Amino acid sequence: MIGIDICSISRFSNMKNLDKFLKRYFTNLNIDYILKTGNRDETIAGIFSLKEAFVKAIGTGFGNISPIDVEIIHNFSGKPDLIIHNEIIKKIEDLSCSVSHDSDYAIAVVDVKFLNISINTKNALECKNLILNRKDDGHKGDFGKVGIIGGSIGMCGSVDLCAKASLRTGSGLVYNICPNSISDILQIKAVENIVLPISDDNKGCFTFRYIDEIIDKISNLDAIAIGCGLGRNEENAKILEADAHDRRGIFPLSVIKESISCWDISSGPGKLIVGDGVEDLFYQGYDELDGQQRVNVGNFGMTYDVIIHTCGKGQYRLYFNPLGGIYEGVFTIKEKSLPLVYEVKGRRRYFGEKTIRDTWPMGVWHAGQDLHLHFVIAGATYLPFQFLLVPIDA
Repeated sequence: MIGIDICSISRFSNMKNLDKFLKRYFTNLNIDYILKTGNRDETIAGIFSLKEAFVKAIGTGFGNISPIDVEIIHNFSGKPDLIIHNEIIKKIEDLSCSVSHDSDYAIAVVDVKFLNISINTKNALECKNLILNRKDDGHKGDFGKVGIIGGSIGMCGSVDLCAKASLRTGSGLVYNICPNSISDILQIKAVENIVLPISDDNKGCFTFRYIDEIIDKISNLDAIAIGCGLGRNEENAKILEADAHDRRGIFPLSVIKESISCWDISSGPGKLIVGDGVEDLFYQGYDELDGQQRVNVGNFGMTYDVIIHTCGKGQYRLYFNPLGGIYEGVFTIKEKSLPLVYEVKGRRRYFGEKTIRDTWPMGVWHAGQDLHLHFVIAGATYLPFQFLLVPIDA
Protein backbone atom coordinates (compact mmCIF):
# COMPACT_ATOMS: atom_id res chain seq x y z
CA MET A 1 0.00 0.00 0.00
CA ILE A 2 1.30 3.46 -0.93
CA GLY A 3 0.62 6.69 0.94
CA ILE A 4 1.36 10.14 -0.48
CA ASP A 5 1.27 13.50 1.28
CA ILE A 6 2.07 17.04 0.22
CA CYS A 7 2.71 19.70 2.82
CA SER A 8 3.20 23.46 2.58
CA ILE A 9 6.55 24.61 3.97
CA SER A 10 5.42 28.16 4.64
CA ARG A 11 2.74 26.97 7.08
CA PHE A 12 5.53 26.34 9.60
CA SER A 13 7.16 29.71 8.95
CA ASN A 14 3.97 31.46 9.99
CA MET A 15 2.90 29.04 12.72
CA LYS A 16 2.34 30.41 16.20
CA ASN A 17 3.44 28.20 19.12
CA LEU A 18 5.67 26.13 16.83
CA ASP A 19 7.48 24.71 19.89
CA LYS A 20 4.23 23.24 21.25
CA PHE A 21 3.45 21.78 17.84
CA LEU A 22 6.84 20.07 17.66
CA LYS A 23 6.51 18.59 21.15
CA ARG A 24 3.07 17.23 20.30
CA TYR A 25 3.84 15.69 16.91
CA PHE A 26 7.61 15.03 16.93
CA THR A 27 9.82 12.78 19.04
CA ASN A 28 12.81 14.17 20.90
CA LEU A 29 15.08 12.51 18.32
CA ASN A 30 13.29 14.34 15.49
CA ILE A 31 13.43 17.68 17.32
CA ASP A 32 17.19 17.23 17.93
CA TYR A 33 17.72 16.48 14.24
CA ILE A 34 15.76 19.63 13.24
CA LEU A 35 17.87 21.79 15.55
CA LYS A 36 21.18 20.26 14.42
CA THR A 37 20.35 20.79 10.73
CA GLY A 38 19.62 24.51 11.10
CA ASN A 39 16.02 24.50 12.33
CA ARG A 40 14.76 24.78 8.77
CA ASP A 41 11.08 24.77 7.86
CA GLU A 42 11.85 22.41 4.96
CA THR A 43 13.02 19.77 7.41
CA ILE A 44 9.96 20.15 9.64
CA ALA A 45 7.63 19.91 6.65
CA GLY A 46 9.45 16.85 5.28
CA ILE A 47 9.26 14.92 8.58
CA PHE A 48 5.61 15.82 9.14
CA SER A 49 4.73 14.86 5.58
CA LEU A 50 6.35 11.44 6.05
CA LYS A 51 4.21 10.83 9.14
CA GLU A 52 1.05 11.73 7.21
CA ALA A 53 2.03 9.55 4.25
CA PHE A 54 2.57 6.54 6.53
CA VAL A 55 -0.86 6.66 8.17
CA LYS A 56 -2.41 7.09 4.72
CA ALA A 57 -0.55 3.99 3.52
CA ILE A 58 -1.89 1.84 6.36
CA GLY A 59 -5.35 3.34 5.91
CA THR A 60 -6.02 4.50 9.48
CA GLY A 61 -5.06 8.14 9.74
CA PHE A 62 -4.02 9.45 13.14
CA GLY A 63 -6.48 7.58 15.32
CA ASN A 64 -5.27 4.21 16.52
CA ILE A 65 -1.74 5.42 15.96
CA SER A 66 -0.21 8.61 17.37
CA PRO A 67 2.07 10.99 15.44
CA ILE A 68 4.71 10.27 18.12
CA ASP A 69 4.50 6.56 17.20
CA VAL A 70 5.89 7.39 13.75
CA GLU A 71 9.54 8.37 14.11
CA ILE A 72 11.76 9.45 11.24
CA ILE A 73 15.48 8.76 11.32
CA HIS A 74 18.17 9.75 8.80
CA ASN A 75 21.34 8.00 7.69
CA PHE A 76 24.70 9.73 7.18
CA SER A 77 23.64 11.04 3.74
CA GLY A 78 20.31 12.38 5.03
CA LYS A 79 18.09 9.65 3.56
CA PRO A 80 15.01 9.19 5.77
CA ASP A 81 13.66 5.96 7.20
CA LEU A 82 10.76 5.11 9.50
CA ILE A 83 10.66 3.54 12.95
CA ILE A 84 7.16 2.59 14.14
CA HIS A 85 6.45 2.42 17.89
CA ASN A 86 3.04 0.75 17.59
CA GLU A 87 1.52 -2.75 17.44
CA ILE A 88 0.80 -2.21 13.73
CA ILE A 89 4.48 -2.97 13.03
CA LYS A 90 3.78 -6.67 13.74
CA LYS A 91 1.64 -6.76 10.58
CA ILE A 92 4.22 -5.06 8.35
CA GLU A 93 6.77 -7.05 6.35
CA ASP A 94 8.62 -4.18 4.64
CA LEU A 95 8.60 -0.40 4.75
CA SER A 96 10.24 2.24 2.54
CA CYS A 97 9.89 5.98 2.14
CA SER A 98 11.10 9.03 0.24
CA VAL A 99 10.66 12.80 0.56
CA SER A 100 11.29 15.64 -1.89
CA HIS A 101 11.08 19.44 -1.70
CA ASP A 102 10.01 21.78 -4.48
CA SER A 103 9.44 25.47 -4.03
CA ASP A 104 7.01 25.81 -1.10
CA TYR A 105 6.11 22.13 -0.85
CA ALA A 106 7.42 18.93 0.74
CA ILE A 107 6.15 15.73 -0.90
CA ALA A 108 6.45 12.35 0.88
CA VAL A 109 5.80 8.83 -0.38
CA VAL A 110 5.62 5.77 1.91
CA ASP A 111 5.32 2.19 0.63
CA VAL A 112 4.04 -0.38 3.16
CA LYS A 113 4.06 -4.11 2.45
CA PHE A 114 1.88 -6.06 4.85
CA LEU A 115 2.52 -9.62 5.97
CA ASN A 116 0.47 -12.33 4.35
CA ILE A 117 -1.44 -13.63 7.38
CA SER A 118 -2.90 -17.04 6.67
CA ILE A 119 -6.22 -17.89 8.27
CA ASN A 120 -6.96 -21.46 9.29
CA THR A 121 -10.37 -22.12 7.80
CA LYS A 122 -10.52 -25.79 8.80
CA ASN A 123 -12.61 -25.22 11.93
CA ALA A 124 -14.90 -22.80 10.11
CA LEU A 125 -15.49 -25.35 7.36
CA GLU A 126 -16.21 -28.07 9.92
CA CYS A 127 -18.82 -25.84 11.56
CA LYS A 128 -20.29 -25.00 8.17
CA ASN A 129 -20.75 -28.69 7.40
CA LEU A 130 -22.94 -29.02 10.50
CA ILE A 131 -25.43 -26.53 9.08
CA LEU A 132 -28.10 -28.08 6.89
CA ASN A 133 -28.62 -26.62 3.43
CA ARG A 134 -31.75 -24.52 3.25
CA LYS A 135 -34.44 -25.07 0.67
CA ASP A 136 -34.43 -22.62 -2.22
CA ASP A 137 -38.13 -21.91 -1.70
CA GLY A 138 -37.84 -21.65 2.11
CA HIS A 139 -38.71 -18.55 4.11
CA LYS A 140 -37.76 -17.23 7.55
CA GLY A 141 -40.61 -19.08 9.22
CA ASP A 142 -38.99 -22.38 8.23
CA PHE A 143 -35.68 -21.74 9.96
CA GLY A 144 -36.59 -21.76 13.63
CA LYS A 145 -38.37 -19.38 15.99
CA VAL A 146 -36.44 -18.14 19.01
CA GLY A 147 -37.68 -16.14 21.98
CA ILE A 148 -35.31 -13.97 24.05
CA ILE A 149 -36.94 -13.39 27.45
CA GLY A 150 -35.25 -10.61 29.37
CA GLY A 151 -34.55 -6.96 29.88
CA SER A 152 -35.47 -4.38 32.48
CA ILE A 153 -35.09 -0.64 32.99
CA GLY A 154 -31.44 0.27 32.41
CA MET A 155 -30.60 -3.21 31.10
CA CYS A 156 -31.82 -3.28 27.48
CA GLY A 157 -28.55 -3.83 25.64
CA SER A 158 -27.95 -7.49 26.45
CA VAL A 159 -31.33 -8.69 25.16
CA ASP A 160 -30.86 -6.80 21.89
CA LEU A 161 -27.36 -8.24 21.42
CA CYS A 162 -28.67 -11.72 22.21
CA ALA A 163 -31.35 -11.34 19.53
CA LYS A 164 -28.82 -10.12 16.95
CA ALA A 165 -26.50 -13.05 17.75
CA SER A 166 -29.38 -15.46 17.26
CA LEU A 167 -30.19 -13.95 13.87
CA ARG A 168 -26.57 -14.01 12.74
CA THR A 169 -26.25 -17.70 13.55
CA GLY A 170 -29.19 -18.57 11.31
CA SER A 171 -32.41 -18.31 13.29
CA GLY A 172 -35.37 -17.45 11.09
CA LEU A 173 -37.57 -15.44 13.46
CA VAL A 174 -36.33 -13.92 16.71
CA TYR A 175 -38.63 -12.34 19.28
CA ASN A 176 -37.59 -10.03 22.12
CA ILE A 177 -40.09 -10.81 24.91
CA CYS A 178 -39.63 -7.90 27.30
CA PRO A 179 -41.40 -5.77 29.93
CA ASN A 180 -43.68 -3.19 28.31
CA SER A 181 -41.75 -0.34 30.00
CA ILE A 182 -38.71 -0.94 27.79
CA SER A 183 -40.45 -2.07 24.60
CA ASP A 184 -40.15 1.38 22.96
CA ILE A 185 -36.39 1.36 23.52
CA LEU A 186 -36.03 -2.07 21.95
CA GLN A 187 -38.30 -1.11 19.05
CA ILE A 188 -35.87 1.67 18.17
CA LYS A 189 -32.92 -0.74 18.25
CA ALA A 190 -34.70 -3.60 16.47
CA VAL A 191 -34.25 -4.03 12.72
CA GLU A 192 -34.86 -7.72 12.14
CA ASN A 193 -35.95 -8.93 15.58
CA ILE A 194 -39.59 -8.63 16.66
CA VAL A 195 -40.49 -7.03 20.00
CA LEU A 196 -43.30 -8.59 22.06
CA PRO A 197 -44.08 -6.48 25.17
CA ILE A 198 -45.42 -8.02 28.39
CA SER A 199 -47.57 -6.00 30.82
CA ASP A 200 -45.53 -4.85 33.84
CA ASP A 201 -47.62 -2.10 35.54
CA ASN A 202 -44.80 0.36 34.75
CA LYS A 203 -42.45 -1.40 37.17
CA GLY A 204 -39.73 -1.73 34.55
CA CYS A 205 -39.36 -5.49 35.00
CA PHE A 206 -41.35 -8.69 34.56
CA THR A 207 -43.99 -9.34 37.22
CA PHE A 208 -45.42 -12.68 38.29
CA ARG A 209 -48.94 -11.33 37.82
CA TYR A 210 -48.51 -11.49 34.02
CA ILE A 211 -46.65 -14.78 33.71
CA ASP A 212 -49.49 -16.18 31.58
CA GLU A 213 -48.67 -13.58 28.95
CA ILE A 214 -45.08 -14.85 28.81
CA ILE A 215 -46.24 -18.46 28.55
CA ASP A 216 -48.62 -17.55 25.74
CA LYS A 217 -45.87 -15.76 23.78
CA ILE A 218 -43.46 -18.72 23.95
CA SER A 219 -45.99 -21.48 23.29
CA ASN A 220 -45.19 -21.81 19.57
CA LEU A 221 -41.44 -21.19 19.69
CA ASP A 222 -38.71 -23.72 18.93
CA ALA A 223 -36.23 -22.40 21.50
CA ILE A 224 -36.05 -19.78 24.25
CA ALA A 225 -33.25 -17.95 26.02
CA ILE A 226 -33.98 -16.43 29.40
CA GLY A 227 -31.94 -14.39 31.81
CA CYS A 228 -30.13 -11.55 30.04
CA GLY A 229 -30.93 -8.16 31.52
CA LEU A 230 -33.45 -9.47 34.05
CA GLY A 231 -31.79 -7.97 37.10
CA ARG A 232 -32.33 -9.16 40.66
CA ASN A 233 -35.74 -8.73 42.26
CA GLU A 234 -38.45 -10.66 44.07
CA GLU A 235 -40.66 -10.90 40.98
CA ASN A 236 -37.99 -12.77 39.03
CA ALA A 237 -37.58 -15.18 41.93
CA LYS A 238 -41.27 -16.03 41.63
CA ILE A 239 -41.14 -16.44 37.85
CA LEU A 240 -37.97 -18.56 37.85
CA GLU A 241 -38.87 -21.10 40.48
CA ALA A 242 -36.08 -23.28 41.80
CA ASP A 243 -35.96 -26.60 39.96
CA ALA A 244 -35.91 -30.08 41.48
CA HIS A 245 -32.14 -29.89 41.94
CA ASP A 246 -32.19 -26.44 43.54
CA ARG A 247 -29.65 -25.11 41.05
CA ARG A 248 -31.48 -22.07 39.72
CA GLY A 249 -29.24 -19.01 40.04
CA ILE A 250 -26.89 -21.11 42.14
CA PHE A 251 -23.78 -19.55 43.57
CA PRO A 252 -20.51 -19.52 41.63
CA LEU A 253 -17.81 -21.49 43.41
CA SER A 254 -14.41 -22.98 42.75
CA VAL A 255 -13.56 -26.28 44.40
CA ILE A 256 -9.96 -27.30 45.02
CA LYS A 257 -9.45 -30.98 45.74
CA GLU A 258 -6.17 -32.71 46.53
CA SER A 259 -5.73 -36.42 47.17
CA ILE A 260 -4.70 -37.09 50.77
CA SER A 261 -2.67 -40.16 49.93
CA CYS A 262 -0.50 -40.95 46.94
CA TRP A 263 -1.81 -43.44 44.39
CA ASP A 264 0.90 -46.06 43.83
CA ILE A 265 0.88 -47.43 40.30
CA SER A 266 2.04 -50.82 41.60
CA SER A 267 -1.18 -51.18 43.66
CA GLY A 268 -3.34 -51.53 40.54
CA PRO A 269 -6.03 -49.26 39.05
CA GLY A 270 -7.13 -46.15 40.93
CA LYS A 271 -10.18 -43.92 40.65
CA LEU A 272 -11.58 -40.51 41.55
CA ILE A 273 -15.37 -40.08 41.67
CA VAL A 274 -17.16 -36.75 41.12
CA GLY A 275 -20.74 -35.71 41.83
CA ASP A 276 -21.98 -38.62 43.93
CA GLY A 277 -22.83 -36.65 47.07
CA VAL A 278 -20.81 -39.06 49.21
CA GLU A 279 -17.15 -39.01 48.25
CA ASP A 280 -17.73 -35.70 46.50
CA LEU A 281 -20.14 -33.79 48.71
CA PHE A 282 -22.70 -31.36 47.29
CA TYR A 283 -22.06 -27.78 48.32
CA GLN A 284 -24.38 -25.18 49.79
CA GLY A 285 -24.57 -21.66 48.52
CA TYR A 286 -26.53 -18.45 48.23
CA ASP A 287 -29.27 -18.33 45.61
CA GLU A 288 -28.95 -14.85 44.12
CA LEU A 289 -32.62 -14.61 43.13
CA ASP A 290 -34.40 -15.34 46.39
CA GLY A 291 -31.59 -15.04 48.93
CA GLN A 292 -32.08 -18.58 50.21
CA GLN A 293 -29.36 -21.03 51.16
CA ARG A 294 -29.54 -24.02 48.83
CA VAL A 295 -27.73 -27.24 48.13
CA ASN A 296 -26.32 -27.59 44.62
CA VAL A 297 -27.40 -31.19 43.98
CA GLY A 298 -24.70 -32.18 41.51
CA ASN A 299 -22.44 -29.14 41.96
CA PHE A 300 -23.47 -28.06 38.46
CA GLY A 301 -21.64 -25.04 37.07
CA MET A 302 -18.91 -25.24 39.70
CA THR A 303 -15.24 -25.12 38.76
CA TYR A 304 -13.06 -28.01 39.91
CA ASP A 305 -9.28 -27.94 40.27
CA VAL A 306 -8.16 -31.44 41.24
CA ILE A 307 -4.64 -32.64 42.09
CA ILE A 308 -3.99 -36.39 42.17
CA HIS A 309 -0.67 -37.38 43.75
CA THR A 310 0.88 -40.43 42.08
CA CYS A 311 3.97 -42.42 42.97
CA GLY A 312 5.97 -45.33 41.61
CA LYS A 313 7.45 -45.76 38.15
CA GLY A 314 5.78 -46.41 34.83
CA GLN A 315 2.94 -45.07 32.76
CA TYR A 316 -0.81 -45.27 33.14
CA ARG A 317 -3.84 -44.48 31.04
CA LEU A 318 -6.51 -42.08 32.22
CA TYR A 319 -10.14 -42.79 31.34
CA PHE A 320 -13.38 -40.88 31.84
CA ASN A 321 -16.24 -43.13 32.98
CA PRO A 322 -19.88 -41.84 33.04
CA LEU A 323 -21.53 -43.75 35.88
CA GLY A 324 -24.72 -41.72 35.80
CA GLY A 325 -25.42 -41.73 32.08
CA ILE A 326 -24.69 -39.55 29.06
CA TYR A 327 -22.18 -36.78 29.76
CA GLU A 328 -20.67 -34.03 27.62
CA GLY A 329 -17.97 -31.63 28.77
CA VAL A 330 -14.41 -30.32 28.43
CA PHE A 331 -11.47 -31.21 30.69
CA THR A 332 -8.00 -29.67 30.90
CA ILE A 333 -5.31 -32.08 32.12
CA LYS A 334 -1.58 -31.62 32.71
CA GLU A 335 1.47 -32.86 34.59
CA LYS A 336 4.44 -30.48 34.41
CA SER A 337 3.99 -29.72 30.73
CA LEU A 338 1.47 -27.50 28.97
CA PRO A 339 -2.12 -28.62 29.58
CA LEU A 340 -3.98 -30.83 27.12
CA VAL A 341 -7.69 -30.39 26.45
CA TYR A 342 -10.03 -33.37 26.14
CA GLU A 343 -13.63 -33.00 25.00
CA VAL A 344 -16.07 -35.70 26.07
CA LYS A 345 -18.84 -36.09 23.50
CA GLY A 346 -21.94 -37.91 24.66
CA ARG A 347 -23.33 -38.15 21.15
CA ARG A 348 -21.08 -41.08 20.37
CA ARG A 349 -23.24 -44.15 19.95
CA TYR A 350 -23.79 -46.08 23.18
CA PHE A 351 -21.52 -43.73 25.17
CA GLY A 352 -22.91 -43.01 28.61
CA GLU A 353 -24.80 -46.20 29.40
CA LYS A 354 -24.07 -46.21 33.16
CA THR A 355 -21.50 -48.96 32.90
CA ILE A 356 -17.92 -49.38 34.05
CA ARG A 357 -17.10 -50.63 30.56
CA ASP A 358 -18.05 -47.35 28.88
CA THR A 359 -14.99 -45.11 28.93
CA TRP A 360 -13.43 -42.17 27.09
CA PRO A 361 -9.60 -42.18 26.79
CA MET A 362 -7.76 -39.16 28.17
CA GLY A 363 -4.14 -39.85 27.38
CA VAL A 364 -1.11 -41.58 28.83
CA TRP A 365 0.52 -40.12 31.95
CA HIS A 366 3.54 -40.78 34.17
CA ALA A 367 3.51 -42.15 37.70
CA GLY A 368 5.57 -40.12 40.14
CA GLN A 369 4.17 -36.81 38.90
CA ASP A 370 1.12 -34.93 40.13
CA LEU A 371 -1.82 -35.01 37.74
CA HIS A 372 -3.81 -31.75 37.51
CA LEU A 373 -7.42 -31.77 36.25
CA HIS A 374 -9.46 -28.64 35.61
CA PHE A 375 -13.14 -28.72 34.60
CA VAL A 376 -16.61 -27.33 35.19
CA ILE A 377 -19.43 -29.79 35.85
CA ALA A 378 -21.64 -29.26 32.83
CA GLY A 379 -25.34 -28.60 33.30
CA ALA A 380 -28.02 -30.90 31.88
CA THR A 381 -25.73 -33.92 32.19
CA TYR A 382 -25.91 -37.07 34.26
CA LEU A 383 -23.89 -37.70 37.40
CA PRO A 384 -21.84 -39.13 38.93
CA PHE A 385 -18.78 -39.79 36.79
CA GLN A 386 -15.31 -40.99 37.66
CA PHE A 387 -11.73 -40.90 36.41
CA LEU A 388 -9.96 -44.27 36.15
CA LEU A 389 -6.17 -44.56 36.41
CA VAL A 390 -5.11 -47.83 34.80
CA PRO A 391 -1.45 -48.96 34.71
CA ILE A 392 -0.45 -49.80 31.15
CA ASP A 393 0.80 -53.28 32.04
CA ALA A 394 -2.38 -54.00 34.06
